[in-house]
Amino acid sequence: MKNTIPILMLGIALMLASCSGDEDALQTKQTGVVTFTATLDGSMDLRASKTRGVTDPTDEAIIRAVLEIYDVQNNLVGDRINGTIDRDKITFTATTLEEDATYTCLFWADAGGTYDIKDLTAITPGWEPSIAYYAKKEITASSGPEVVTLTHAVAKIVMYETAGLNEFDQGGLEFKYPNYTFNVKDGNCTAVGLPINLSGAFTVTANETTGAVGSLYVFAPAEGAAPVTMKLFYSPKGGTPGGGTDVKRAEVSNVPLKLNHRTVVKGEFAAINGITQNFNVSLNKDWEGNFTTPATIGSYYYEGGLFSETYISSLTCLGVVFEVAPAGEHGKVVGLTENGNVAWASINETTGAIHPGFSYDGTATSADKINDSHPVRAVMAF
Repeated sequence: MKNTIPILMLGIALMLASCSGDEDALQTKQTGVVTFTATLDGSMDLRASKTRGVTDPTDEAIIRAVLEIYDVQNNLVGDRINGTIDRDKITFTATTLEEDATYTCLFWADAGGTYDIKDLTAITPGWEPSIAYYAKKEITASSGPEVVTLTHAVAKIVMYETAGLNEFDQGGLEFKYPNYTFNVKDGNCTAVGLPINLSGAFTVTANETTGAVGSLYVFAPAEGAAPVTMKLFYSPKGGTPGGGTDVKRAEVSNVPLKLNHRTVVKGEFAAINGITQNFNVSLNKDWEGNFTTPATIGSYYYEGGLFSETYISSLTCLGVVFEVAPAGEHGKVVGLTENGNVAWASINETTGAIHPGFSYDGTATSADKINDSHPVRAVMAF
């Protein structure tokens, strides 16, 4: 009997210790609710905005948004979470996260195109991809809200008519391109299989005879895809775009495509007929613009009439834009090398160098002086 009480007390102590350990275990596995709010890069709208000009007016509204959360072992935590889209933000709510644990969050949103998003590390575009956005964010789970910014997961090609077409005219472009998949985890593209033929077509409406008449979206690497050659085609009302003797055709070479950039193919579709010198191509990140200015001061100017805001090493750069006319359609480029119509000139010497197909202010182009003592390179007009 003398040993009964100590033994009993020892048993109780062991039970209490066990309970305490269970409570500690429960505390370390305690789950918290984490709310994610996603908005777009540059404060652009998630909705279509044809009248407000806040986003590219030809983009559609986002209707699908998903979030996947992975632990440090790269295991999916819980199920995929569908976002709630409310005006210009998307909200996701996660309820199965351990506080203070580290997670990788993958976000995807699109306008309901044909993307196959079963695997967010290898998304395929399908036959009619839409505007799309993505983001990756590393978090340490807590009860506080998380904010994430989505950026474009695609490049956009815009067909822009400058002269004016007639209602029911048809046209478009086509080109051969790598069959890319997109990885939300690293923002990279992977070419799989053989290249594919991509195309985008438009039919002119009564309200849109000029301006952006058509567009399409493609995956493109962050460093830029290899420049492509695009085949343009046009058919008047009642014609047969893509075939038939009434179709006008032309090619534009060295067209750049880049993730989160917009490529604008701008010119007169009805006048192509094998000639593309009345077209120019610009590459920019200005998804909010209305396409009225193909180049700005400081833009790079390339062989073939292409423009870009950032230097593209894979293209042949002819010069840099230093003047743009008030209307924004034409301007002057200072040349980088002596070739063709680009030649050294003294201060204010007339060179007569005019880009084929265009004149600036209706006169030959003369060299502009940088200062009172240094000659400048010849200038071209676009």
